[in-house]
Amino acid sequence: MTLTLSEQQTEALRAFRMIFRAVRRHYQLIEKHAGISGAQAWALSLLADQPGVTVSALASAMSIHQSTASNLVDKLVQLGLAERHKRGTDLRVTQLEATDRGRQLLQNVAGPVTGLLPDAISRMPADKLGQLNASLTDLISTLSEVEAEAAGIPLSEILRD
Repeated sequence: MTLTLSEQQTEALRAFRMIFRAVRRHYQLIEKHAGISGAQAWALSLLADQPGVTVSALASAMSIHQSTASNLVDKLVQLGLAERHKRGTDLRVTQLEATDRGRQLLQNVAGPVTGLLPDAISRMPADKLGQLNASLTDLISTLSEVEAEAAGIPLSEILRD
């Protein structure tokens, strides 16, 4: 086993370090200034922007598991930042929205409320994003340990501590 990394390997490792550090710091600032996690802030912003959204639509928008989205909503409701309503013709469907207090709290969130990484990814050109996805797939396939279920967990929850 080689003890030293090549210049390219070092460059890749440093890039991941910079990305993880920036993302973690962003989520820490959200928690410090808003008092909620980055995932909660993102979910709350979606409820504020799209009143009446369902848990399944929220999960889809955030690319997380439906149970994870439900847990985020539960916490937001407990904090008085979101509400559940049954309106319209189908009373089986629960609609969600941010409360006035929740909308006010979002004003304390600096930077992209979706998080740095989702924001950066959303601004990448399609061809570069395709290259990135292919490279990340290759990298994941070489990892000795992979937790596939982590794909459905918000990054702010994974990087928390």
